[in-house]
Amino acid sequence: MRKIAFVIENAYSYAGTENVCNYMSECLGDHADITIYSLSGKGETFYPYNKIANLKSYSGRKNKIFNIIKDINEEKPDTVFVISMGKLSVFFIVLATFFLNKNKMKLITCEHVSLDSFPFMVKFLKYTLLRLYHNVVVLTERDSKKLSKYHIKNIKISNPLKYRYYVRKVRTKIALAVGRLEEQKGFDRLLPIWHDFLQLKDTDGWLLYIAGDGSKRAQLESQAKSLNLESKVKFLGKVSDMPSLYKECDILLMTSRYEGLPMVLLEAKSWSMPVIAFDCPTGPREIISNDVDGFLASDSATFLNALRSYTNDETYFRMSRNTEQTAVDFSEEKIAKLWLSLI
Repeated sequence: MRKIAFVIENAYSYAGTENVCNYMSECLGDHADITIYSLSGKGETFYPYNKIANLKSYSGRKNKIFNIIKDINEEKPDTVFVISMGKLSVFFIVLATFFLNKNKMKLITCEHVSLDSFPFMVKFLKYTLLRLYHNVVVLTERDSKKLSKYHIKNIKISNPLKYRYYVRKVRTKIALAVGRLEEQKGFDRLLPIWHDFLQLKDTDGWLLYIAGDGSKRAQLESQAKSLNLESKVKFLGKVSDMPSLYKECDILLMTSRYEGLPMVLLEAKSWSMPVIAFDCPTGPREIISNDVDGFLASDSATFLNALRSYTNDETYFRMSRNTEQTAVDFSEEKIAKLWLSLI
């Protein structure tokens, strides 16, 4: 049986990257023995990884990538997937160039953040070094075109969506935002918008749930308090039963400053949930059909107007029904075939 290695920053975490790693293992686990090499994390994983052979953590060790390469040399996998949020694919290929016994081994990096979101020097290094991989997996058409412009072999593989055919019949007046409580996700931009929304007519009884944790939690809770939102915003922390939360809430809000291809938008769509997202570099525009199954907002004012639109039941239920039409391009079957083509 073939052998596959996944190299990832933290396989134990709960974010979208780890969700995709789990999905990749589901797609490929029947066709190869999979070992995950995790730079950090330990204990119980958030995602099940039911179809992997082994999970190795390098938490607390020095020279982590070097030690991973050393272990990969011993295991001799046929394909190595580097699942990168930015710098990992750069550091790995530099060390692999000197220390990895590649032979017939295929090296593939999976880039989960828009290439345009990085500082100039990181961007320069990535465009220079990504060409050393056998293939580069990107999430969006925009990144694929940029890499092709520089003659870097790549393939666009979107994150998957399993449509649930969930029929929404009753409004709950609960908005949901999901993600790590970090600068990138822009929850500091969401709270003032939510404050302004609650000043509008016909917004009595609305609540905002924020699911996720991170280093900005205390700061965001303080911001919510200063806006007198303590009774209108609930910080839920990590949530293990996301399906129940998607069913409970009416709409999904995303105020990220940048993204790759956000899993949370796909998951919301899979539960027939209309969304509003800032039209940030990259991702939302490839998932949301504006004014069909959701809204793309250029600024806080248009975001607020979109929120106001969802107080209208006719608009809300129309967009909820339309999610079925726009989900086809992200079907699990279609995405699984693309992953299998790489091994």
